[in-house]
Amino acid sequence: MRLKTTVLLILTSLLLFTSCNKSEFLKGKESKPKKIAFISISRGGQLWGNIKNGARMAHGETSCLLDFYSPVEETDAFQQIEFLKEAGESDFDVIIIDPSDVTLLAGPIEDLQNKGVKVLQIYNESVAYNGFRQFKLMSNFSPVGEAIGNFIIDNKSNQAVHVLIVGALLHTSSGSQTELGIKKMFKDNSDLKFDTIYCFGDSDKAEELISAKIKKNETINFIIALDETSSDGIIKAIDNKSIDTSKIFVLAWGNTLNNIQGLEDGSIKGIVAINGFGLGYRAIYAAIDLANGKEVPTTPLDFSIVTKESFSEERNQRLLFPQIL
Repeated sequence: MRLKTTVLLILTSLLLFTSCNKSEFLKGKESKPKKIAFISISRGGQLWGNIKNGARMAHGETSCLLDFYSPVEETDAFQQIEFLKEAGESDFDVIIIDPSDVTLLAGPIEDLQNKGVKVLQIYNESVAYNGFRQFKLMSNFSPVGEAIGNFIIDNKSNQAVHVLIVGALLHTSSGSQTELGIKKMFKDNSDLKFDTIYCFGDSDKAEELISAKIKKNETINFIIALDETSSDGIIKAIDNKSIDTSKIFVLAWGNTLNNIQGLEDGSIKGIVAINGFGLGYRAIYAAIDLANGKEVPTTPLDFSIVTKESFSEERNQRLLFPQIL
């Protein structure tokens, strides 16, 4: 069955229940609902839409009071700092944040926690200076990098490997951990070359940089996206014929329609699919636990490398096409 037909069937019939066990949490609503501030990395993007939908579902189940704060640009760490300051001066029980810069957000987060404000970091995390204790959920991306490394190994045949890694933000833990995880899989392989470029939140810039890089380096045979913005730039480079997909393996990031279509036509060989819905859902319950003095559970990031061959697997369908019950 062709992917487009499968997509239509999924979108009309697949109902997502996140990978977490709902019955673990539904123990009755609290008499005094917790007030939670949720600071995202940007307003747009399919992934963050999924994360917010998951948070909204948990919000409906718990009757917590939930306020979203979102910078216009994902590069605007200073706006996140302003949001942190604003939320810290209000009466929120917990602040959830996806830090867009590991160093710039570290100080403000630590300052708030030292004042007794509870801050939960998701997806990305800031630097923990001097053993500073952080509260974080699904922020370890090393396994993602290792899975991408295995994807490269599975597709490299006997050819030398020249990987171009494309990221949107220079100082995120998710990007750096993913990149290190990829390189870890090749630490004993000398017949390997890596290049990394950053588009600083601009998909048009990503397309421009990718095109220029390929012109100068005809040996590039893998292009790996570290986020959705970079994926968008890669798609533009494919559409503009800058990437010869018969010679270059492309691994995209996120469950956008362009990525799904790329799997179908073969221009994309794989997608890093993150369970954003489950992350948003779990974040609300973890925040409530934190507010009640409980430990934040150690929960691994839920993700999959989806290929055309594994596309129709039930778990991958749920990651690619999350829907609220």
